[in-house]
Amino acid sequence: MVAVWRPVWDRAFGAGVEVLAMTDKPDAIEAAKDVLAEREAAARDALDAAATSDLQSRFPLGAPVRKASGPEWLGVVVGYYSSSYTPEGLVIECTAEGARGQVHVEPAKRMERL
Repeated sequence: MVAVWRPVWDRAFGAGVEVLAMTDKPDAIEAAKDVLAEREAAARDALDAAATSDLQSRFPLGAPVRKASGPEWLGVVVGYYSSSYTPEGLVIECTAEGARGQVHVEPAKRMERL
């Protein structure tokens, strides 16, 4: 039996390892590739789910938005993201004079559609 693992860093616990799979395949590298491919597919599915949720209807691509808290700035929605800390996130291209073209990632709850 071979353990397929990768190094990880956790804010609370520091350095460690994550066991991706236990396999009896003689070629552990191929087993690791299979496991990582499955995880990448799951991550893509999660992003697709975030983009097709009501987030996309509340903030469609190209929608003008402004930041509702903190320093105010204007922009348009150019994409979506999801993370463990931000289940609904927006990728916004700034349209304000002097910052035009800058890209920001913000939680959707901090943004307001115009």
